[in-house]
Amino acid sequence: MYLSLEDQDEAAARALHLNNIENIIEISVKSNAIFPGTVIGLEIPPSDILTTIEDMKNIYSNLVGINDTFPFEIGIFQSDCLNFLKNNISEGAHSNFDLSLINFLMCYEMPKKSSSVEKSADIVVEQLHSIQMTLRQSNFNSIKVIGRTGWPSARTSDKGAEGSIENMKRFWCQMYKRLEEYSNPLIDIYSAFDDSTKLTKPQGASEAEYHYGWWERRHDNSSDPDAFLEKIKRKLAS
Repeated sequence: MYLSLEDQDEAAARALHLNNIENIIEISVKSNAIFPGTVIGLEIPPSDILTTIEDMKNIYSNLVGINDTFPFEIGIFQSDCLNFLKNNISEGAHSNFDLSLINFLMCYEMPKKSSSVEKSADIVVEQLHSIQMTLRQSNFNSIKVIGRTGWPSARTSDKGAEGSIENMKRFWCQMYKRLEEYSNPLIDIYSAFDDSTKLTKPQGASEAEYHYGWWERRHDNSSDPDAFLEKIKRKLAS
């Protein structure tokens, strides 16, 4: 869950904050009612986390109509997890984020530029493992590590090795192979780029996502809402 509250006075920001939470809680509850286990955890901003968690629990209780146990795990996202942990749990840490409030830590760990796909995957896994071990050494054993990572599926070569479906497969095969050597961090399996870039005429980074997830590029006319066909719908229709 991302809350964008810039350019809002205090009252409007609070109203938007609560409205966003209510929408996400309602969607999550309804999704799990149809497909149990669809929503397991909610990612929230690390700032003012105590208030946000309290708001979420209150809204959940009001929505469900009973004082039930809050069913969702709570986590935060960090672009540099090792530095975040250093600033919060190492000796002499100058920050005071309470890690006991969260169930998972989502870490942005993209492949470093390398001529070898396998080597790139190795580096990502080793970094995630370092994050996991840092938590364990500080007795935060229950916090799950979720790696936000992936490999571009077409064209771009800014990672060193070519972006292609074949290299994407090699990347994930190596990831799984290496993760078996450790007490596996959870890996959030999706590619490096936002799905919103798919409706942009291919240039630069958006060229990498011809084969993104559930979607298949049909043509490059971004004004056509059917430029991308949802694979699952196509399969069901056939």
